[in-house]
Amino acid sequence: MKTFYSRTLLGLLIVLVTTSFAVAETRYVSDSLVITVRELPDDTSNRIKNIVTDTPFEVLEESGDYLKVRLQDGTQGYVKTRYTSAETPKPTVIEKLTRENSQLKQQYNELKSRLGEKAAAGVERQKELQTALEALKTDLAQQTADKIRLEKELASLNKQYTDLKNSADNVVQIINQSEKFRADNERMQIEFDALQSENALLLRTAVIKWVFTGAGILFIGWIMGKVSRNKRRYGGV
Repeated sequence: MKTFYSRTLLGLLIVLVTTSFAVAETRYVSDSLVITVRELPDDTSNRIKNIVTDTPFEVLEESGDYLKVRLQDGTQGYVKTRYTSAETPKPTVIEKLTRENSQLKQQYNELKSRLGEKAAAGVERQKELQTALEALKTDLAQQTADKIRLEKELASLNKQYTDLKNSADNVVQIINQSEKFRADNERMQIEFDALQSENALLLRTAVIKWVFTGAGILFIGWIMGKVSRNKRRYGGV
């Protein structure tokens, strides 16, 4: 029984594997035709030339089983309708797609090259911007230091101005006081000169008075002496 099941299972596996290989196989259909271009829409008409698969042409008119066509070289004639198709042939499509793919690859490579150049330029530009940024940072730091220095100098100048202003106020006060002292000195000098003049006048007056007083006393003494001498003279007689 086990042998029967084993053989059955093995047979199924073989069938499955065979079927898988049959399904996985890929095949391609090849179709290449040579058709005749004739002078008239008739199988017995004279042949103008032969054209192969994928040859393009322009349809001028339909005539039963035939199409009146004009080839790209200007040749006109008739071909069997059943050998023609309005759809673009696969080889032409493939060729077109291949050409487009090649163009796209070329464009891709060009874009890749441009992007590489732009990336390199971007890196270089980034370096330049980084250098410029560092320079700006340095300038900003220097400007900040200069600002702090100028603020300190301005504060010092303000203090000096305040001190000079206070000193100027003091100088003005001193000048005012000096002018006042000078005016008082001149006034006192005038008063002193006036007092000296008055003293000199009083001194002269006093001297004159003393002179006159002394002279008066001497004169009175002289008078009294004379009177006394006269009395003695007359009394002695």
